[in-house]
Amino acid sequence: MDDTDSNKLRSNHVELIRNLNPEDVTDYLYQERVLTQEDVERIDAGPTRAQKARIFLAILQLKSDNALVKFLEALREKGYEELAAKVENPVTAANIEAVQTSETAELKELKELLKEQAEMVQAVNKELEQVFDLHPRSLYTQKDF
Repeated sequence: MDDTDSNKLRSNHVELIRNLNPEDVTDYLYQERVLTQEDVERIDAGPTRAQKARIFLAILQLKSDNALVKFLEALREKGYEELAAKVENPVTAANIEAVQTSETAELKELKELLKEQAEMVQAVNKELEQVFDLHPRSLYTQKDF
């Protein structure tokens, strides 16, 4: 498994330990030749569901590059759609920083636009003041407004 896929599993390690019953996916992964019979037996030997999940994840990370794809298929087939989505697109510090950086750039751009518009409004107000100073209201009739 490459580093990107391994990091997706690692980013969701606690979630997977809490919510995955490895027995739900091992048969599918055995059928798809991701896991060997020996792997399945090692996983099944875990004393608790959580320990089985830990063993399963350790084994899965050592498998081929298509292991994550097959794992996601197995999750979806067994009704773990939300878990599959989290593994596929993990929320990481880098993702959050990228969004914040993007928002910061957009906010800076919007602030600049607002500043420019405020300056234009001030300029128009000064021009209006000059016009009214040159031509007091008393010179105009009601219909002029």
